[in-house]
Amino acid sequence: QKHHPDLINPPNLKSEFTADLGLDRHIVELTDREGDGNIHEQTATFALQDATGEIDNYLTQRYTLPLSGALTSLRRMCLDIARYNLASTHGLLTDDIKDRYDATRSLLKDIAKGLAGLGKDEPQSSPVNQH
Repeated sequence: QKHHPDLINPPNLKSEFTADLGLDRHIVELTDREGDGNIHEQTATFALQDATGEIDNYLTQRYTLPLSGALTSLRRMCLDIARYNLASTHGLLTDDIKDRYDATRSLLKDIAKGLAGLGKDEPQSSPVNQH
């Protein structure tokens, strides 16, 4: 699979999840598989890799991967998908997490169909398939 390295390896993973989720306590709940009360970065990394794979499945319908650049819009989608996957695995799924995931999947489907784009992250070259 052609993952986007800057999506799955943010410079400071703990800070990235902290900024997205708002509270260290919530990150601990979502990633602490050992029950030691600490953020488990390997679990978070796996969740980000899975989320990136899901994003790639949609993007390959339209783009040649990997994409380059800052990919700000994709990073937000990646975090929403990773958070959903972690929350659903740990029985911590909330309406907000599910709504964000559903909105992200809907947008990814529209991007794959050519009904939406990546905004400022849109590649300068032509997409693979134009519908």
